[in-house]
Amino acid sequence: MSKKKSSGKISLVVVLGLFLVLVLAGCGGEVKPTLYNVSGEILDSKGNGIPDVDLLFSGEFGTAKSNEEGKWTAVGLTGTVTVTPQKTGRYFFPENRELTVASSSVDFTGLVSQVVSTAQELSDALEDEDIEVVLLEDGTFQGGFVAQYSQIIKAINEQGAIIDAAGGIGIEIAADDVTVSGIKIINAGIYGIFVDQGENGGYTDITINDCYIDGAGNGIYFGIECSQEDGFGGSAKIEGNVIKNSVEHGIRIHTHGDSSGHVIEIYNNQVEKSGEMGIRVFAACGGSEIDQVIVSGNSVSENEGPGIRVHAGKEATINKVEILNNTVLDNGGEGIRVHSGFDWNADGDIFGSIGSVLVQGNGVEDSGCNGIRVHLHGDDNNNGTVSVLNNTVERSDSRGIRVHVGRYLSLAEVKIQGNFVSESFQGEGCSGSEDCGAEGIRVHAGRGTRIESLEVNNNTIVNGLGGGLRIHSGEKAVIDYFEVKNNSIENNAGRGIRLSSCAGNDSQGAAGDNAGAVNEGVIAQNLISNNSHGLYIYTGDNCRSWSTVYGGLIQNITIELNEISFNEYGIYLEANNNGLIDVVNIQENELSDNDHDLLTKVQDGGEIKNLNQDIIK
Repeated sequence: MSKKKSSGKISLVVVLGLFLVLVLAGCGGEVKPTLYNVSGEILDSKGNGIPDVDLLFSGEFGTAKSNEEGKWTAVGLTGTVTVTPQKTGRYFFPENRELTVASSSVDFTGLVSQVVSTAQELSDALEDEDIEVVLLEDGTFQGGFVAQYSQIIKAINEQGAIIDAAGGIGIEIAADDVTVSGIKIINAGIYGIFVDQGENGGYTDITINDCYIDGAGNGIYFGIECSQEDGFGGSAKIEGNVIKNSVEHGIRIHTHGDSSGHVIEIYNNQVEKSGEMGIRVFAACGGSEIDQVIVSGNSVSENEGPGIRVHAGKEATINKVEILNNTVLDNGGEGIRVHSGFDWNADGDIFGSIGSVLVQGNGVEDSGCNGIRVHLHGDDNNNGTVSVLNNTVERSDSRGIRVHVGRYLSLAEVKIQGNFVSESFQGEGCSGSEDCGAEGIRVHAGRGTRIESLEVNNNTIVNGLGGGLRIHSGEKAVIDYFEVKNNSIENNAGRGIRLSSCAGNDSQGAAGDNAGAVNEGVIAQNLISNNSHGLYIYTGDNCRSWSTVYGGLIQNITIELNEISFNEYGIYLEANNNGLIDVVNIQENELSDNDHDLLTKVQDGGEIKNLNQDIIK
């Protein structure tokens, strides 16, 4: 009996198993793919439908064709499908689209195009305003060519089409909304690609990408000199080009007129071995104004002058400058320079103006002058900012990072943070306790300047042949508040941290009327080791060599929680020539192995007062 009952249970399990298998099979044990339908339209640049466009689908989904209104439909697609439109005489944007779900807006724009294979065909196509895209086949096109209509001029295969300019201009752009892409240009004389100055301030919406230009007078050049009262005045994007061996500049943009609202973008180019500058943007002519300049991801090397320079000349304005993530190596001048100019020879002060500056994430090595320099003049910009963040600067012949603010410019904020600076001032050596040469980082508040907030934090400054960090307030300049925190400043031949102020004028007068001032600051949690001085605070310079008026004011300074060791002087305070140091709180610092831990010096009318000290050894 027991065996029969057991057998019956086994049979029931088998039957149920077979039933489930059959049910699963009948219900579709295999997962069926999801079907979807797509549709769209294909229009020309004027918004009219383009008929008889073939649409090719990847996989085994065949083709579709647009109707008289440019509309098309495809049904029963599954998975990921790429659709590509094709029609002779048309170039499509985008070139294809990837589909995964149902959509009724898979749209394309088809531009009138022509394929050219000879120099004459290229010239003819550029003279035909109805042709929107000129496609260059592989081969060499002799001569110079002018783009006088809004067109895309593009190599079918990148760098397969070569323009041999034979000493002239490779491509001259004389229209708005022109793109030059993927072309190689050789033997250009003055310019590889030249964007004409245009009318009423210049052309706009110019794109130059993925070109190769070797041995031109200037690789890519926008506008002309101010002496001719014209320049470029629009938006431009220069991306992914290789420019080598230019006689003068690799890339130069020379602006003219009101370019407000326009943006200059220079991305991911390789610029090397130019006879002057690598990349230069110069707002110079006729009160030019640019909304934004972005220089990002470029490799700039072995140029005779500066690697990257952005400059607002007299009466010109750049509202925002961003120089980001560039590699700048072995240039004869400064690695990176941002400069707003000042005309010393004018009857009155004529300034250029830059609103805000961000220099971030760049690698700068072996510069012939300063590694990074931001040098601004002006008489306004009350909300202006300068940020120099997370750069690596090595082996500069002068300073590693220099920020100079002058000529009555007022800035809300200056930040220098997270930078690594090493082996600055390679131009010549110095030794001993002298304040020798250029510093790794210097902030200079020049004549009449006001900096409301200055932060120099989390930097590493090492192995310089000059000093480490210097903050200076010059004639009639004011730094309202500063902080220097969490920096590592080691093995520099000069002073580790120097804080100074001065006074001066062209005529005799009270020192206080002309004195630079530092009103409040904190120096905290820094490692300052093996420099000539650890921390040096000084007032009493004359700001100008011809002046006999001295002074300077530094007050309300807190020095705390620093580790200061192996310097000739740990903390050195000096007030000379009517300079005043007032209210200095020295507390909870660790000083060890310095020849002198704390030294004060007063002479020639200088004064140090309200000094509170608590040194931990």
